[in-house]
Parts: sequence; structure tokens; C-alpha cells
Amino acid sequence: LELPFPGDNPLVVAMKILQGVVQPLSKQYSAELRSLCGALLCPTVQHRISAEEVSQLPWVRRVQRHEEVKPLSDEMETLKISLGSIEFERFMMAQLTARQDAVNLG
Repeated sequence: LELPFPGDNPLVVAMKILQGVVQPLSKQYSAELRSLCGALLCPTVQHRISAEEVSQLPWVRRVQRHEEVKPLSDEMETLKISLGSIEFERFMMAQLTARQDAVNLG
């Protein structure tokens, strides 16, 4: 995964956010995940998906039924600290994508 708004400094990042130009996720990720990321990063607030709408997406509900959200284990907390927040989120998104792909295949 790459950051949706890469930049060398906060001003560059802010300008990219204001322009609302986001590179779509690669096709290695599911169509559902690519669509969700696009909807979450929509520059028009009225068209941006809400947390409530995300929680009602059929594929999100399927994943929620299969797995109860639990606090991070000590090992995962250690991993989060060692990787840093952004890399940890990338790692977790890759894990979620792999699980979603497994659900789709099963």
C-alpha cells in the first residue's frame, strides 16, 4: 500500500488533499476494498461514505459476523510500536484483504 496523499512536507500533503486527487488502489486488492477506499477519500463531504454506511456494507457485516473485534494482543501492540502507526495500518490492511479474499474463495 502507498499513502493516498504522498508528499515531502505537510504543505504538499495538504495541497493534494484539497485537490482530492487520489491514485486508486491496485487491482491486487478486492473490488470491494478499492471501492470503499475511494468512497472514504471522496473530497465532497456530501458524497463521502459515513462510518454508519461502512458498517452496513454486506462484506463488512460478513467479516464482522466471522470475527469479533478484540483488543490488540501484547504481541500486536509490540508490532505496532516497532513498525509505527502507518506501517502497522498497512500491515493490518494486507491481513484484512487476505482474509476477505479467503472468504470470497470459500
